Amino acid sequence: MFGISPDSPLNGVILLLLAIIFVWIGHKAKKRNKNSINSLKQELQNFGATKVIMGTYDTEGIAINETDELIMLFGTTKGAYIQKIFPYESIMSAEIFENGTSISKSVRSSLIGRAIIGGALAGGAGAVIGGLSGKRKTTEELSDIYLHITINDISLPSFNIYFLESKCAKGDIAYNRSMNQARNALGIIDIIITRAEAKNGKTNSQNNSSPKKKSVLLIADELKKLTDLFEDGVLTETEYIRQKSKLLDND
Repeated sequence: MFGISPDSPLNGVILLLLAIIFVWIGHKAKKRNKNSINSLKQELQNFGATKVIMGTYDTEGIAINETDELIMLFGTTKGAYIQKIFPYESIMSAEIFENGTSISKSVRSSLIGRAIIGGALAGGAGAVIGGLSGKRKTTEELSDIYLHITINDISLPSFNIYFLESKCAKGDIAYNRSMNQARNALGIIDIIITRAEAKNGKTNSQNNSSPKKKSVLLIADELKKLTDLFEDGVLTETEYIRQKSKLLDND
């Protein structure tokens, strides 16, 4: 080793130094991870999280603030750690992928008409089961399960949360646990989408129940009457202009 005789006592010293270095690196990484977790816990507390779902790592997942109807996405995307907060209505869809193939999806009802739906709708805003991104592959060995979330935000249009990132046999304990976590997360996103749409529908209903503005035909008819009165000398020009302005302001 390093040009030193195999019997040299220096080999033992070198191996010991390497072991110390590896332990030190591991300790530093563990300390950084602990600091990151503690920092995240503080952020979640400040956010007012009422529900938190973690991915395979303790620094990746979803947090829900049901009081203010906000969702926080946190984790690593394209090598960079992100942490962003969105209102419920910003979530467009969520989809479970198994080995790169879509198996279940929840999507806003306004987008269903644009989606290529290969399965049946199942409750809420539309949990679509089976074949949204192509035919499901038949395999017994899996390497990943993740939830893909689409957001109405240019700076972060999509976000993945992994629940499985190692090979396992379909149906074993690791697979079942990871799939249950993914389905639970999808169910929560489906509830968020449903609540956002219900709130939006209520707002639209309230807007529609407000006094309707005069129709174009009714305004045109009244304008003609005003013009006739002005031409007949019943109204002065000043009165005609004032009444005409009031009529148009009600449009």
